[in-house]
Amino acid sequence: MARIPSKSGEPKPYALYWCTTADGDEDWFVVALSPREACRFHELEEGYARGAASAERVVSLPPALITARGWKDGPDGRAHRRAGWPSEALLASCGAEVAEIAPGRDLLREMVRVLNKDVRIGGRVFRAGDVVTNLERQDGVKKARLSAFPGGKEASRKPSWWTWELELTPHLEKRMEDRRFTEVELREMLEKATTWSESGVDGRFVIHARLKRQPWAVVVEPDEVEHLWSWSRHTRSSDEAAVP
Repeated sequence: MARIPSKSGEPKPYALYWCTTADGDEDWFVVALSPREACRFHELEEGYARGAASAERVVSLPPALITARGWKDGPDGRAHRRAGWPSEALLASCGAEVAEIAPGRDLLREMVRVLNKDVRIGGRVFRAGDVVTNLERQDGVKKARLSAFPGGKEASRKPSWWTWELELTPHLEKRMEDRRFTEVELREMLEKATTWSESGVDGRFVIHARLKRQPWAVVVEPDEVEHLWSWSRHTRSSDEAAVP
């Protein structure tokens, strides 16, 4: 479909749309003129029935990527006249950051061409559809698949779960009581923390923080399905080697 002139004679700008379906298997971005065009492209390319996809406008393409007859797939990308998939170069031009999801793509994900990426635009993170993870969830298997984006000067790399809600379980409340600190102190400590590292246990991570002028290591276990993370263990940094 060629670009459609507006009433003023200026071509309508293309935009980046986030396209999703109920199963979430192939969710990804589409560059199009309208939500309808984005949905139809996604449905045709991924083999869905008409009406199965939804499209949300995320951001307009920058003027440098708009041509007289279509759009460019990044500063040095090829020109297109119809809706299409964006490259990472185009996403970057729209202000997006792209992070690989860990652990990386295995053989099965390679075979079914799972993108295995998170994309952050502004304060929001979009996760590419993953049919393998969705099938595992149907079988009751939950595996942490997390990503990290570059942070500022004080926070070297903040993972996508950094802003998720903390789940206060009965076990957590008992451990807080044992260590003589309150929920308010725990949340304040986590809010001020800026660094983290991987734990020796799959799916757990260590947040490095301070409380009452003392360094602490807080072990958390993010739930990628529910977008919550629970506190697993809390220890002084001098004992960090013992953290699982």
